Amino acid sequence: MEIQKKITVLSENLNNLRSALEDFRDHHISKKEKIKNLENEIKNLRKQMSEYIDELELLIKK
Repeated sequence: MEIQKKITVLSENLNNLRSALEDFRDHHISKKEKIKNLENEIKNLRKQMSEYIDELELLIKK
């Protein structure tokens, strides 16, 4: 009977560990996506700023 209890506890611990690892993986993937989105947003902002500067230079030259 003692062995059965140990097996049950070990099984529960493994399930908890599996759940924690899945949560960690999901969190990691989420962070990577957020970073990717921020990098894309920065790239777009740089492009827009460059276009605005070009427009300003054209207006100044006129």
